Amino acid sequence: MIRATEEQVLSIQRKLGLATQMQGVIDMLIEKLDQFYESEVPDRLNVSFTAAESPGVLRAISTPCGSGRVTSSIDMAGGSLEGRVLAEKSTWSHSGEIVWRPVWMARISEDGKVRLGVEKEEPPLNIFDRFGGSLDDIHLLGNSLLFAIASAPARLTNN
Repeated sequence: MIRATEEQVLSIQRKLGLATQMQGVIDMLIEKLDQFYESEVPDRLNVSFTAAESPGVLRAISTPCGSGRVTSSIDMAGGSLEGRVLAEKSTWSHSGEIVWRPVWMARISEDGKVRLGVEKEEPPLNIFDRFGGSLDDIHLLGNSLLFAIASAPARLTNN
């Protein structure tokens, strides 16, 4: 049986509160992406970004150049919480099986800042504020996700 100190209990309670706030940022990011794909991506591009029916999958994205799924997680990394919104493209393996390949990620830090990609030095994006967020940053997120799904190879390579 594990016994936690009062300090450990307070620390985990703080982290759980942060995780709840972080989930709210993830939900808002998905909502902003929904709005982007609904209003900013022309129908002629034949792109869909829809609620997924699979457990654990937030959205399904489909393009003429491939399809993918969007998931999220909140994990401890080096004593800090980090939220992630991850897009994976459906690809074919060498044996002909479908494999989900990570192609895009947005990270949410404990202080609620959203960054595109895996680099810690990336500047934070403004997806939420009193005025609805920066359209440029929301377009960057939506277009980079679309580019990642459409441009990643549909088959795994030996490289």
